[in-house]
Amino acid sequence: MGWLSRLSAVAALATTALAAEASTSSKSSTAAEPCAQIAKLVKAGAPSFSSQLAVACLQSTPFKSDLAVSFVDEVRKYLEWHSTTEILRNPPPGALSATVDLFGGLANIRDRASANLYKSQYDFDADLFHLLSFANDGHLVIVPCSLVFNFRSAVRLASLSSNGIEVPRLYTLGDGKLLAQGNKDVSPVTLINGVGAEAFTEQFSETIGLQDPDARYNYMMTNVPIARDGNEAPGGYSAFPTFPGMHDFNLTYANGTQQSIPLTADVSSRLGTDFTFQTGDELWDAACKPKPASSDDSSQKKRADSSSSAKEKPAPETYPKPIVKDPFNLIIGYLPDDKGLEDVAVLTVPTFETQDLASGIPTNEIANFALEAQDFVLKAVAAGKSKIIIDVTNNGGGVVASGFGLVSVFFPNMTIFSATRFRSTPGTQFLVETISRFPGSAADPDLAQSGYFVPGLVKPDQKSTFDSAEDFLGPFDVLGVPSTAIVAENNFALTNETLNPINIYGQGGILNGTTPPFAPENIVILTDGRCSSTCTIFVNHMIPYGVRVVTTGGRPQAGPMQGIGGVKGAQVLAFSDIAGAFVAAQTLVQNATDSKKPLFTDKEMSVFSPYIPLQLEDLPLRLTGGSVNFRNAFSPFDDQTPTQFVYQAADCRLFYTAEALIKPESLWVNVADSIWGDADCVFTSAPRKAIKSAGTKTDSSKAAATSAVSGSTDESDEVEQDDTEASAPKKKKTKAPAHKALGLLLAMAEGLRG
Repeated sequence: MGWLSRLSAVAALATTALAAEASTSSKSSTAAEPCAQIAKLVKAGAPSFSSQLAVACLQSTPFKSDLAVSFVDEVRKYLEWHSTTEILRNPPPGALSATVDLFGGLANIRDRASANLYKSQYDFDADLFHLLSFANDGHLVIVPCSLVFNFRSAVRLASLSSNGIEVPRLYTLGDGKLLAQGNKDVSPVTLINGVGAEAFTEQFSETIGLQDPDARYNYMMTNVPIARDGNEAPGGYSAFPTFPGMHDFNLTYANGTQQSIPLTADVSSRLGTDFTFQTGDELWDAACKPKPASSDDSSQKKRADSSSSAKEKPAPETYPKPIVKDPFNLIIGYLPDDKGLEDVAVLTVPTFETQDLASGIPTNEIANFALEAQDFVLKAVAAGKSKIIIDVTNNGGGVVASGFGLVSVFFPNMTIFSATRFRSTPGTQFLVETISRFPGSAADPDLAQSGYFVPGLVKPDQKSTFDSAEDFLGPFDVLGVPSTAIVAENNFALTNETLNPINIYGQGGILNGTTPPFAPENIVILTDGRCSSTCTIFVNHMIPYGVRVVTTGGRPQAGPMQGIGGVKGAQVLAFSDIAGAFVAAQTLVQNATDSKKPLFTDKEMSVFSPYIPLQLEDLPLRLTGGSVNFRNAFSPFDDQTPTQFVYQAADCRLFYTAEALIKPESLWVNVADSIWGDADCVFTSAPRKAIKSAGTKTDSSKAAATSAVSGSTDESDEVEQDDTEASAPKKKKTKAPAHKALGLLLAMAEGLRG
């Protein structure tokens, strides 16, 4: 099993421990069934139970070989939509994560399932989950049915430097706060389970869905213990969706003292029902047996009902008093008066998730987000602030239109460049050909703006279109990936200036800025490397104007660090999105056939049919969730290498200090001193030359060509921006926002997230 060579020592420990638990549980009597013990504890109100008991319960679930084999075959049809499969197997030079053969690994899992080598459903599910995790892609995930427990620990670590420049040490969060208060009698953590603490942490983070190892290291930390949304940010040691391979974390401190912290477990909300199961077979029936499509999902109804009564979140603790605050803390503006920040405003943007009904964020927050950003900028300028720090620490992305909208607040009326490709395989070709051939697509806004209707697509120059579906679909070989032609993610002429405002062509609607509020050299973006998805789109659109990026934290070593360490893919697509797309397409095909005007010949359908998956409710095993990276993003200077495989060092790197644990604005002070003052950086990258004027539009179509200068190694070229001046439309059409049309067509919110 070639893909198993990627298993770290931690994962190997997990395998050994699971085998031991299986042996132990097999000797248990019926009265001592581990699942029954958990049910008894849950009924008594116990909030958690031992990880040993949880693993034993999972190991008691049956494995059904025939269902598992069929499940793998159908899941592969969904994974065919993942945009970087071939590149992950053979990444370009400079890629920081190890290689993984997704389809090879899937074939190995299928072979093991066919040979009935798995002892439990959980063993099989854990292999599937870990295989996709090896890709380090936050958009690529599968949540199989038996992952019904959360494994948790009370370990809270912070990586702290004495001055923001010296190499940091690991401290427990409690000791870090004592250090911040002036208590010097604290010791750093030197060993975890007998391994050097820093090395253990780096290895332990190996399969987190972030592409950069420094970003993954930061994920494990609690350097921002209270996030800007007001919630606790406990770090990666706090929770695991699968058994992490050890039942205790044994910490050794520099002063020789030791501490053992046990792993516990609790029932995940993913189960969707109360835990009352007496055996592993009962648990399998409840968690893994497919539900009929017509079944009443009361848990989903409860979530939908609760979303309408969501209340405003309080301002984040320990942070200064905000000047502008979104009700859901999606965006918060500060005018701090700390020494060194006298002329600096700070805008914190913890997420671009501006539409999520399940968590109570209504649709109109897309517009409110942009308006609040504009409002804060105006107030900052009126208060005499000439500089601004945009803090996107731990921003995992969200609605693409909100990323573009925020860019346009700082650089209004400028052309925005977007260039993407997605896989051109029989499955995606079926979608594109169906919607492009269907006679009524042009008149139906949902179909016309679905992203699959070729006459409605535009190239990155926002002017050119495609001559035919074949002209768009190719397929074109892009680093071994069968891909579509390069295409703009958004047709900005169709942007709704009220619902999802983006200030383009001087028609920003409620965004009415006309000139940049800050000089580019006076704008700094602060990240911890975890910037992902839409966050990467935002940052990569700010850099070309001369905006600088400062990153903080990372592995305890000097040298460069990427400001963007999360997935740089341009769009995530849930399995449910894909399933819905096929339903819509098959309905159109059937309607055309019924009207005696079939869209395809029998020969064409014989090519497409093997790539059409079963609907999720028809899968032989229930699937809790899954998604792929649908679109790859490209810079205007390289239409062959997806941006997620391009290294982009930040302009300046700093480490965290203990003071920031109790006074977060101290980090902003350090950033301001390093960029606009006399303080040093841990590492400073060579200055980038702005490739676009922030004052006027420039007329250069070279950068927007579908094949500009491929393979450029100039770091200043590694951006998603061009100098093209597109012709302003006579009138903006009030259609759906970016990805919204796809969401309407498929009735899925996930299609709105980048």
